[in-house]
Amino acid sequence: MQCKKAQPADAPRQGERPRFCCHQRRDTTAQLEGQTLAENQHRKEKSEIQEGRISMRKIKFISILLVLSMLLTVPAFAFSTDFTDVSEKATYAESVSYLADAGILRGTASGRFAPNEKITVSQWVTMLCRAFDTEPEGASWQETGMTAVQTTVGRVWLESTAISDANGFICRGELYRTAFAAAGIPLYDATLYGLDWLSPSENALRIGKELGLCAENKTAAELVTRAEAAQLLHAVLTRNLAVTPPDTPVTVENLTQWNVNAFLLELRKVPQPILDAFNENGWAFVIGTEYLTDLSQKLGISCIGAAVYTEKRIYVSEASAVLHEFGHFLDCAMGFPQEHNGTRQSKTL
Repeated sequence: MQCKKAQPADAPRQGERPRFCCHQRRDTTAQLEGQTLAENQHRKEKSEIQEGRISMRKIKFISILLVLSMLLTVPAFAFSTDFTDVSEKATYAESVSYLADAGILRGTASGRFAPNEKITVSQWVTMLCRAFDTEPEGASWQETGMTAVQTTVGRVWLESTAISDANGFICRGELYRTAFAAAGIPLYDATLYGLDWLSPSENALRIGKELGLCAENKTAAELVTRAEAAQLLHAVLTRNLAVTPPDTPVTVENLTQWNVNAFLLELRKVPQPILDAFNENGWAFVIGTEYLTDLSQKLGISCIGAAVYTEKRIYVSEASAVLHEFGHFLDCAMGFPQEHNGTRQSKTL
């Protein structure tokens, strides 16, 4: 039970005992007229403790106020860009500042960022290369941009057709697709989720919207500004972006951590009764190169797929081998003799 502090009007006069005490019972038969020495000592110690508590509470309260004051006066990010056309209050200011500080974004020759200008293919991929630890070389910005385009095409981030259109503008769908490719974020075909088919750029934007990177009313074909490109790259570099993979019709072991989209699309072509038999017999579908590399060395051929009956496993290193190896599984399930078929450079064991 918590005691209430008596009002000043009810406070005991000097030399009197308090009228009520919630811890004690009131004794009407025998009360001392004055305080004993022990009572005085007890009251003194209690007063000192209470004062100490009040003092500590005040200190804690003041400390909290100081911390809050510091937090409220510190901005959300350290704005350090020297671009004359980027306001600290702009929605893209933090992204531009971050990329500029990292040496990824360098603006125009006049010291401007030009946030509202459309971004070109070469400008975008130059930023991508710098963001992922490759500084494109060139005696001029045109040469640097072309080097970046060739680098990203070589890494399969960009389609080879971009080489002939390096100074053209890039659309939003391709901006997202190339950003995800550079960051190693897997993209899965919309049909694997039971959705309607989408082009690669439309599908990339669909995933961008699911990750909260883009407004729902934006379209893949629209050209994008330099500010929007900076915001996307900043998000890719600083946020933990995880794409939910689709369900697989069979047990899949991805030993290489590749993007399995192409393999899953091939699996969809396998008739359902064969997939059911594959699961019922305890087989597994393995994506990787180690087993097939060893097998290739033993056989003196280049193997991209193998159906290993003794292990109940199908090994593939290329999506083009999927249907062929499921054909070998069907042979096994129907009791046909094992035989080597070299048309796909695959092996049944």
